[in-house]
Amino acid sequence: MTHDPIEKLLKRMTPPIGEIPNLRGIDIAGTMIPCEAVGGDYARIIKYTKEYDFKKILEYSYANHSPNHVQRITKAVAETKNRTALIIADFEGHGTQAAIYAAQFDAILDGTINQQLREHGEIRQEFIDNISDYFHHRNIHGTMIFGEITSRGIFRFMSAGHASPYIFSKENNALEDISSKNIYTNNMMLGVRPPNSSIRIYPKGVIGYEPTYQINEWEFLNNGDLFIIYSDGLIDPAQSSQYTLTQLQEVLRKTKNLPAKTIVECIVEDRARTGSIDDDISVIVVKKN
Repeated sequence: MTHDPIEKLLKRMTPPIGEIPNLRGIDIAGTMIPCEAVGGDYARIIKYTKEYDFKKILEYSYANHSPNHVQRITKAVAETKNRTALIIADFEGHGTQAAIYAAQFDAILDGTINQQLREHGEIRQEFIDNISDYFHHRNIHGTMIFGEITSRGIFRFMSAGHASPYIFSKENNALEDISSKNIYTNNMMLGVRPPNSSIRIYPKGVIGYEPTYQINEWEFLNNGDLFIIYSDGLIDPAQSSQYTLTQLQEVLRKTKNLPAKTIVECIVEDRARTGSIDDDISVIVVKKN
């Protein structure tokens, strides 16, 4: 089997730093490092105006929707064009088979984004439902976090069983878990839940059912603050002997004044010094300047 399509996917997910789409006042960098030649992690940074044709999206809207709906889509598109999307997904297993799952995810992700933009002009809460249903019918499982950042430091995101994002507060010189701030991040994994029903874990461990994944929106970044999303190859709560949040916090304290790209490199180097890497590692850092 040739790995060419997978190698192309890896290049797409981890573009050269000059190609990473940064917003004004926001510095973004990320990487995905497979533990084998290829892997099941997926990390991608998307500037919508670079990768999606909004002229065609609006033409589709005018041809297929009512004037009132076109007006709503046009307003939503204006907002979306000022956002950058951040995605990390983590599929079961390692090596070629897991990389095939990531390649499938890449295709369904682009198709679902296009569909959402044509119909709504923005990403709606049924976005992850559509992706999860695809994997549910194929008995493929994984986790995912999808977020959008604006130059004002507003982050809106949805999570499907993925590790909670963290903020590093420059003022407090410490990591802060946003799940402690009434943010819902612990939805069921991709492919696990039946269509149109979702188990959701609320603060304090209360479990309830929701019809769909939820969008969180939070204005959290002050100048100098960092926002970190990652896969469990970096920090895995089930492997307490491996890399910890305390170690990550120490790296961020030392590198907080450096560019996002350098911070990512230092995180990966510090993780590598901890011991053997037996899982794919993905990390994206956002810095408010």
